[in-house]
Amino acid sequence: MSTKRAAALALINALSNVCQIYTPYLYYDSAAPRYIAAFCFNIAMLVMSVCFATVIRIVLGRLNKKLDEEEGTHLASNQTQQMENEEHGLPGQAISQGFRFLL
Repeated sequence: MSTKRAAALALINALSNVCQIYTPYLYYDSAAPRYIAAFCFNIAMLVMSVCFATVIRIVLGRLNKKLDEEEGTHLASNQTQQMENEEHGLPGQAISQGFRFLL
């Protein structure tokens, strides 16, 4: 599982830096000084980021509720249950130690 997390972090970092490649090409000299198309694109990306952040907050909130429901049960100590939890985005071994996602 640590390899999946490491690959995910590498992909996130790579994609977050892609915007530095194409962003300067949005600001045409002919569009100066207002750059309406570039600013509209920036606003659209900002709205998309807010939507993604909201979706992630909802998903992590649901995972926290799932963790709360499983707390106190002995299912989390079972090795197969831990692996199944990890496949569904829950940290398998950390569940028994009271792990929760920060919101």
